[in-house]
Amino acid sequence: MMRLTELIAIVMRVQISLLLKHHYPWMNWKKFVNALSIQNIVNMLTFGKTPILSASELEEMGFKIIVTPIDSVLLTARAMREMAEVFKRDGHTQSLTDKMVDFDEIKKILGLQEFLSLKEDLANKT
Repeated sequence: MMRLTELIAIVMRVQISLLLKHHYPWMNWKKFVNALSIQNIVNMLTFGKTPILSASELEEMGFKIIVTPIDSVLLTARAMREMAEVFKRDGHTQSLTDKMVDFDEIKKILGLQEFLSLKEDLANKT
């Protein structure tokens, strides 16, 4: 298992390599990335200093895994703020229903049926 310090070092090398790619596009970045012994993972931080590259550009550089760890939090925060503003203004959220998933869809997303089946299977084994 990788230690936190090793992971931080890899992320820093990735960020440096992406910044260099932005400023020195003529360099052989695939060779550079491979020479850094990077584990083929790149962290794309929206609103960070590193330029955001497309999946195909990153793949061309030799990366196999792309993570965008904060994007879902940023999007969720905006949606929560919008919902709170609408609720405060209207006293309900009916005007937002077109932006919501319905109850059946949220159960699918959360894997509720699989959870209930597992719970039932475990209950039957005792």
